[in-house]
Amino acid sequence: HEYPDIYLSATYYGYYGEMCHAQGYFSEALANYQRTIEIMAQQRSPTHHYHTIGKLLWQSGRFELAKEYLERVNISNQNDYCHPGSFWHTILLIEFANLYVAWESPEQALFYSQVAEVQAKKLGLRILLARAINAKGAAQRQLAQWEPAKDNLTQALHLFREESAPDFECAALTQLVQLHLSLEDIAEIHTYSEALWQLLHSDKLDGTNAEPIKAWWACYRAFQSLDNARAEVALQRANELLQNQLDHIHDEAWKNDFVTQIVEHRMLRSAQAAYRQAI
Repeated sequence: HEYPDIYLSATYYGYYGEMCHAQGYFSEALANYQRTIEIMAQQRSPTHHYHTIGKLLWQSGRFELAKEYLERVNISNQNDYCHPGSFWHTILLIEFANLYVAWESPEQALFYSQVAEVQAKKLGLRILLARAINAKGAAQRQLAQWEPAKDNLTQALHLFREESAPDFECAALTQLVQLHLSLEDIAEIHTYSEALWQLLHSDKLDGTNAEPIKAWWACYRAFQSLDNARAEVALQRANELLQNQLDHIHDEAWKNDFVTQIVEHRMLRSAQAAYRQAI
């Protein structure tokens, strides 16, 4: 047998994939996740790893493929741990919501996040509730539903802080900075961008949930609006991370999607080009 202990072999590739994912090494992460699925499929459906690959792909601009992987999760079997109403089914709904936020399809994101919110409340799990309402607030921000978005994102931030979840806190702060930039609320832009700046320098974050490129881009836009000299530092850091992650994508079509399909990455490339022309 190639894998004398299937569980240990799958665990090895799964953990190694997570380590690569955390560092933004997308091609290496995907290869290891897929190897995990190949091994686990010898015994049972690798449901969890479909979730994980779906997240990896929507974070890196491959929205159609992310949707395909998330749709592979079997929710029809009541004996499976991803049956409707379960913890993992709620995670699945949140991943669909986040996919559609990244894909700029807020109506669909709102639907999935609302269902996830209901389930999270029934389960009594605050971290799941926070993730659901964070996705809901992000969708409402895209729909210009400013007050509901503000309420949900603020509540999500509060829960993430109470639960000591810095990666998710980073995601919520990123959304709040973007929200208040749209509202041109200088005081709130200052408050949330300072908190985000401190968190980005805390050594508490990885790339699995925090999406640091988007966070640095939000800092750049905030500091630019405040005429703060740190805008240049934030822009350079965002660009460095973008280039580093591009260097670890070994498929040209995927590289293109990473730069062109994610709105923050498109804007970052344009801003960097304008900055180079200015100097």
